[in-house]
Amino acid sequence: MYRRPADAMSPTVIAGLGRARPFLLDRADRFRSGPPPGPDTATYRRDLAEVRRYGSAAPTDRTDGNRTVRRTMTQSVFPV
Repeated sequence: MYRRPADAMSPTVIAGLGRARPFLLDRADRFRSGPPPGPDTATYRRDLAEVRRYGSAAPTDRTDGNRTVRRTMTQSVFPV
């Protein structure tokens, strides 16, 4: 989980940034993803089953690499 350092209290969003013109892309929405799949679709059910498998208290599909990433991502760099 990302935790912002206490001395970095700058605003996350700058006022007016949404109206800025992109200078490297021909349009701002070029790489925006589409809407998520609906809850009645096979894709949604498949992805939800994967989340439940990996996120369960006793996951069976986690590899050593998954465990390493989880340990790395859950250790905070900044003291709480």
